[in-house]
Amino acid sequence: MNTENNNNQEKSDQPPEMNEDKFNSGLPTEKNDLTENETEYLSSSGNRDPLKMITPKMSPVKAGFLGLFGGFILMQVLGSLLTLLILGLDLSKHDMNSVRLLQMASQFLFLLLPALIFSKIIYEKVGIIIRFHLPDWKGLLIFSVGAFALMPLLETLSELQIYFINQAAESNIIFKSLKSMFDSLDKLVTDTYASFLKAESIMEGLIIIAVVAVSPAICEEVLFRGFIQRSFEFKFRVFGSILITSVFFALFHMNPYATLSLILLSVYLGYAVYKTDSIFTGIAIHFVNNFSAVMLYFIFGTQDLVSNGREAVGSLNSILIKLSYFSLLALIPVITIIFYYRNKNRKEG
Repeated sequence: MNTENNNNQEKSDQPPEMNEDKFNSGLPTEKNDLTENETEYLSSSGNRDPLKMITPKMSPVKAGFLGLFGGFILMQVLGSLLTLLILGLDLSKHDMNSVRLLQMASQFLFLLLPALIFSKIIYEKVGIIIRFHLPDWKGLLIFSVGAFALMPLLETLSELQIYFINQAAESNIIFKSLKSMFDSLDKLVTDTYASFLKAESIMEGLIIIAVVAVSPAICEEVLFRGFIQRSFEFKFRVFGSILITSVFFALFHMNPYATLSLILLSVYLGYAVYKTDSIFTGIAIHFVNNFSAVMLYFIFGTQDLVSNGREAVGSLNSILIKLSYFSLLALIPVITIIFYYRNKNRKEG
């Protein structure tokens, strides 16, 4: 009798056999798609880890870096070459909508599609890896509102980074050369982005929103917060996985004057996706962030909204005062999130 009980206990601690047809489809995996044993395993006390049900075909860390470098090479290198082959060197000769739509196609082709293919080949369970689950609406709402409170802090972090780069360039010839290179890169990105945001009609404005806000939110989130972050979660703690992903997310955007703000934004996105267990939370927040920038540009129509103002930053004291104020403002949603999930876990426990 004791032997039978022990055997039953051992079996209950093992992940149930997965239904391959359900998880290999790559479609969203909802609770009603699971068998009774699978649902019991995932919802039982002790926070069962669904990653234990997956046997990767290669090292998850290698898979994560494959996604990082693959996404960079495919999007930044092949995407640029594709644009040059189709439109040529002088983009001003072409209808800007053609450039925008080609950019959107590149995002889906070189970011979203590889993330889904890698997930299928390496892990098989695409729905679990990408976190294709609907979030609870309260968690989604809290994180989305928190994103608005975070925006002034992100802008101030960019100012702080620009200030120290300027100071370093004044006192060191190496940093001065680096700053000159950063300025050239920043001007190229700024001029290109400004052209992207110039709308002559409502239809053109909708295309801009689709290219600048919708497609990056979907494609970048599925690659970074989906495939890449999830790959690192196999081997590292959650915060470590989020931080590694965030550093590379910032480097991917090649914006030397906004590295700190991009890292912080990515950390927030990664934490939101992890806590809600849904990639759709990251997509929603990413969309809100980009859409807000687009709408501000449409309303004010000023170059400052697409530039980091690399020369026009205030004194260190004024920046630190703003940083302190906006940090306190950002603490409000953070504390709200902590209390919400603490109470949620207590009720579920």
